[in-house]
Amino acid sequence: MIKQISVIALLLIIAALSCKKPGGSTPVSTAIIGSWAYSKVYIDTNLNGIMDANEMFSDTSFPHQVLKYNSDGTVIGTYYGAPWSKGTWELTNNNTYIKTTDTAAGAIPSYAQIISISSTSFEVKDTATTGGHHVEWVFLTKQ
Repeated sequence: MIKQISVIALLLIIAALSCKKPGGSTPVSTAIIGSWAYSKVYIDTNLNGIMDANEMFSDTSFPHQVLKYNSDGTVIGTYYGAPWSKGTWELTNNNTYIKTTDTAAGAIPSYAQIISISSTSFEVKDTATTGGHHVEWVFLTKQ
């Protein structure tokens, strides 16, 4: 479950960081460069479109699940320092979505809406319905 969430979160993160920061002048494509660790994930199991408290997925391993976004458009996911995923990222839809392709998963692209980004945190929202899922929100913290 953690790996599945990590791949989805990776794709969401990539999308979120490619837009301009709200009210700022630093492009998301610049702000995203670096390493980001998971802090929490919400999975909208009741399909009401709201992050309910009982839908938060948290894990003590989250700080050890890191996504490193590179300026060449590549991204690498690590778990306790060991690589678990790699792929590419790019901004779409006027820099409001991020498209990621996890090459380890057979180069299937994923899209996520960028909700917010700052120098220390970012949030993405994946609205694709897969495997009975719904909406997922992913929160990351800059390392």
